[in-house]
Amino acid sequence: MLRAAICDDEEKLLRVMERAIDTAFERAGFDCLLDAYSSGAELWKAHQREPYDILFLDIYMPGQSGFEIAKAVRQQTEETLLIFVTSQDALVYNSLDYRPFQFVRKGVSDSVTTELAAVTRKLVHYFRENE
Repeated sequence: MLRAAICDDEEKLLRVMERAIDTAFERAGFDCLLDAYSSGAELWKAHQREPYDILFLDIYMPGQSGFEIAKAVRQQTEETLLIFVTSQDALVYNSLDYRPFQFVRKGVSDSVTTELAAVTRKLVHYFRENE
């Protein structure tokens, strides 16, 4: 079973994203355990204990930013897929240093839900193709 985690310091948005991703995996008939964190430090501790296959990371967070987590992950492995979620479109270029799988724009809940569902379908396709 694949393991994924979402990290965003905005609790309300975190729950919206969790539902969208969970629903997309379920609709695809894909088995994935999804954990949610509101702090980068919590996520990083959990990832060190048992690495995740997929990380959905907010870029701007107090404490450890999404980029700091991505840098630490990339120092360990290239295999964890990174998806950055942010309202700052200009950061897409900075995110390329960490070789992300995708970049999702935050905004209205409906648009982030739609984009997360689309990227989750791409993840399912990727993992089915690379089994």
